[in-house]
Amino acid sequence: PLPPFKAYLMESFLVSFNRLNGTIPKELFDSDECNLLFVSLRDNQFSGELPDFRSCTPIIEDVRLGSNRFTGAFPESYCNLTSLASLDIAYLNLDTEARFLQNLTNLQYVTLSNSGIRGPLYFPPSLDLVEIYLDGNSLTGTIPEVP
Repeated sequence: PLPPFKAYLMESFLVSFNRLNGTIPKELFDSDECNLLFVSLRDNQFSGELPDFRSCTPIIEDVRLGSNRFTGAFPESYCNLTSLASLDIAYLNLDTEARFLQNLTNLQYVTLSNSGIRGPLYFPPSLDLVEIYLDGNSLTGTIPEVP
């Protein structure tokens, strides 16, 4: 498990490619003083729900949570990550619709491979994607037009 400290005071929090496990404490990223721009928990053995970045919504730019044991739905607070340019939630056991993508207007890099995403795709009208990985999900419908 992660030791008790306040990650929200940092600009970057990277603990990728370790053998860390357990759930992510809610207070790790919860503060009105959040400075986080980059979070990477990728390739560990974290479980439980995805961490909530509600306090970091105006500034966080890069979130990498893939290749863990997170389950459940996509937190609603992620829809407010208006500065988010890169999102990696690949290889998780989520059970959520792709609807959360519709508000993420700054996304450029999206990795959702084998993550339990289902239903039709939604993209904001002003999206400027560079890379997107959607393989291994239960997506339906047509590929939306992105101007």
